[in-house]
Amino acid sequence: MSRFEIEDIVSQDNRGIIFLAKDSENGGSVALRRFFPFGQDGGGLVEEETIAFRLAAQRFAGVTHPALRAIYSGDIDPIDSMPYIVAEWVDGTYLGDALNGETLDPKRVIRVLQLALEVSLFLSEILGVESVWVETDKDTIFVGSEKDSRDFVFWLSPFKWLGAEFETRKLASLVELGEQLAGWKGKLIRDQSGHGLGGWLKWMKNNPDATLTQALELLPTPAIAPDTEVPPKPSLVSPIPSHPVVSLKKESSISPLMIVAGIGILLALGGLCFKLMTKAPVLAPEHAEQTISPSKTDRTPNEIENISHSPAVVVSPSVRDFYPGDGEKMRELKSNSPVSVTGVLQQIRHSSTGLSMYFEFSSPLETQEISAVAHRKSYEGAYDPREYAALIGKTLRFEGIVMREPSGRQLVKILSSDKISEKK
Repeated sequence: MSRFEIEDIVSQDNRGIIFLAKDSENGGSVALRRFFPFGQDGGGLVEEETIAFRLAAQRFAGVTHPALRAIYSGDIDPIDSMPYIVAEWVDGTYLGDALNGETLDPKRVIRVLQLALEVSLFLSEILGVESVWVETDKDTIFVGSEKDSRDFVFWLSPFKWLGAEFETRKLASLVELGEQLAGWKGKLIRDQSGHGLGGWLKWMKNNPDATLTQALELLPTPAIAPDTEVPPKPSLVSPIPSHPVVSLKKESSISPLMIVAGIGILLALGGLCFKLMTKAPVLAPEHAEQTISPSKTDRTPNEIENISHSPAVVVSPSVRDFYPGDGEKMRELKSNSPVSVTGVLQQIRHSSTGLSMYFEFSSPLETQEISAVAHRKSYEGAYDPREYAALIGKTLRFEGIVMREPSGRQLVKILSSDKISEKK
């Protein structure tokens, strides 16, 4: 991963982390997405799964679509065996942030659904199985900028690709997206509402087993631009045999995998899928109190507690205390473990994009040391380094959770200014 230099953290949740990174070979920006295939505390991939993941990632390299964030490569972090993909960087903003709680014009809702169906059909030809392969949460869909003349841009979901989140691969996920964007969730809507969008959503609910092609053909047309180009069929990869992506064996949680050409990929990912589906993730303290919609595949904290009977879901483990020079010691802990770092503050700075604010104990920075970080999106408190200028030179304790960059740098992520305290 030394080719990609981490510049900033774009987002982080209980499913993974997305970084803004620079490709040192060509100087361009990329999105490096590191994800947790078995939950935050579930560990990385084993040898057979690693081979399968790399082979499958190769099939997506070079495949492009105007409404799809292109994948350049995929590999495994040698430190902890966590998978990551390197994808196209897209200028713009998340659809959820752009709406800021408001609804979307029905014509634009239709456009979002149209593109999701087109991209899913495009990817279905590569995977050999027809499903909704893109992520359909409004907080994962990008609104493209005028500079690159792109409309809405989707992620290929690594979790659907590996066989997890099976329910979200169904057309019902698009129905839920459409209702949320239009503000119609739980409401009675006439067929003519939203230029016919209301009738289409009703038809989709009554025909859950319809094909992607049928759904696209029946979608109302107001949002379909006359000059929209039909993307070419994928030609940079050889077709995968039309076997199910998931092939489960009941006698074991993950069967021995034979990596033989394309079929080997499918069998390996099938075994990986079974492991994904049978291992219940445990949410880290940062996310344990958040409300998760029961309509999605992710289990709520209460459901996880009932399944695993683990008090870790509701009882926070004790905080481990470190000093800036204890980077190797902190490496023994899992990501999102509760920790603190105490040291003499030397400098405070924003990242190049302004999305992160770093509290550092050396100047110039010693990258092997532990630093503290606050993210603009989740931090409660003043987000201007000048507001903390009086703290420079003082011994401070920052309490938060373990966070790691792919480069290996150790960070303590703090969620509020209350987590900063002076040590006398």
